[in-house]
Amino acid sequence: MVIEPRPKRMDPSRRSFLKAVGATAVSLPFFRLLSSSISQAQSAGSPLRFLVISNPLGTLFDYWRPQAVGSTAKVAASTSAFNLVFPNSILGPLSKYQSKMIILDGVDCVPEIKYGDTGHEAAGSILTGDVFKEMAGVNPTVQSLDQFLAAQPAIGGQTMLRSLELSIGGNKYNNRLLSWGPGGAALPRFLNPWQTFQTLFSHYKATGATTDQAALNRIAQQKSVLDYVHADVARLQSRLGTVEKLKLDQHLQALGDIERRLTGGAAVQSTSCSPPAQLPDQPTWQGLFAEDPNNNVYFDSSKYGSFMFDHLQELNDLQLSLITQAFACDLTRVITLQYFEDGCDGLAPWALPNVAASDPLADPHVCSHADEGTPGRAEKMATYQSWFSQQIAKLLDQLAAIPEGNGTVLDHTLIFWTNENGDVHAMNNIPMVLLGGANGVFKMGRYLRYTLEQCDNCASETMCGCSTPPTFTPHNQLLVSLANAFPGVNVTSYGNTAKYNFGSGALPNL
Repeated sequence: MVIEPRPKRMDPSRRSFLKAVGATAVSLPFFRLLSSSISQAQSAGSPLRFLVISNPLGTLFDYWRPQAVGSTAKVAASTSAFNLVFPNSILGPLSKYQSKMIILDGVDCVPEIKYGDTGHEAAGSILTGDVFKEMAGVNPTVQSLDQFLAAQPAIGGQTMLRSLELSIGGNKYNNRLLSWGPGGAALPRFLNPWQTFQTLFSHYKATGATTDQAALNRIAQQKSVLDYVHADVARLQSRLGTVEKLKLDQHLQALGDIERRLTGGAAVQSTSCSPPAQLPDQPTWQGLFAEDPNNNVYFDSSKYGSFMFDHLQELNDLQLSLITQAFACDLTRVITLQYFEDGCDGLAPWALPNVAASDPLADPHVCSHADEGTPGRAEKMATYQSWFSQQIAKLLDQLAAIPEGNGTVLDHTLIFWTNENGDVHAMNNIPMVLLGGANGVFKMGRYLRYTLEQCDNCASETMCGCSTPPTFTPHNQLLVSLANAFPGVNVTSYGNTAKYNFGSGALPNL
């Protein structure tokens, strides 16, 4: 017979501690009393956020690629010395953040290349690493990277919202989306900033707004439990040793995080988290949604006309501000933002204000399809694409202005900016840029050029007269690198690698 040793007598201070916090607090997520888990988690510093931004119509590489320092020549190899300020530079508006960016040149959307899709359909592949053939009804079977990260308990499981999917400029096509759940489920996006605002901050009382008293009562009840825990546990601090005090302090900090999640940020007393009281012209934005909640385009409204289309800059600025506050308030750590899907199919006065409506190239989509030698085409496309750089620079300014931990929210954010084309309708060499501090995971401030095809615009072995099969750098490898940037994630491949050979391992030199 094996005699079990007598259990050790519980330390009085720990027994009092457990009694003080009570069963409710003990059951709160991630709360492990006087254990090392919270200590390790809190010592990791500020959380890493993930933001994916996509815009349409490809790029003009002559104006997208940086130039060599002190020269008008293009940068010929991977380097940390490059210049973004030159005439028609698409990335020029981001020059002030050059030290916080990695420009990736020569990364290919191999799932679309190998399986024959061209056009504007890369959005379904870019985060899934799987084949997306909209016209044939073939959806990705792999969940997109944002949803993979959102499903991780240590990432999406830490916040009120696991992820947030946004759009600017219209959702013309229901399937050309960035975010996909497991098994080919396309995830809808919020186009209307009023809907984004309500999702994030409905628990905040806006000036002059009515309030859901039942919701406030629930928040008050939850908060009162945590206040009780804080007050009673604090009395124990003088009775604990140094190590136990440290752990207790870390537990109290973790409780503060839980309190913020339970109240949706309402209890946070910080200048970093400052949700807007209301939206500008809120009645119109709300009216657009109330008119038809299922209409995700809003270019034509029976009551408001083309308000959303005509006020696209305002729409953009509102969504960017809401992204900033969602990160600052730690309401979510995973966001995708998609501009249009294949261009606006109309004029773009917000990006091309000096182009007359009568100009045949005033429509960016039409402009992108014009012959390369058409006078004014290149300059107009560069101006159009640089508008997106300007908006991202605006977002970076906002994130950089918010102190957090040992830096700013921008320092603790990883932004992946991509496109659904390289050149027009080409899936090879998709322009991709990483931005932010990324918690120091990547060495920023670099231009990385990977193997380019052996003939320009060669998207397969038979196109463009390639004499030998081109060499591709699968963007699936980039997805591996992005996934592994997050603590606790360790994958060796991403995408439908079980069925297709899209390569494995991380992106070299990143």
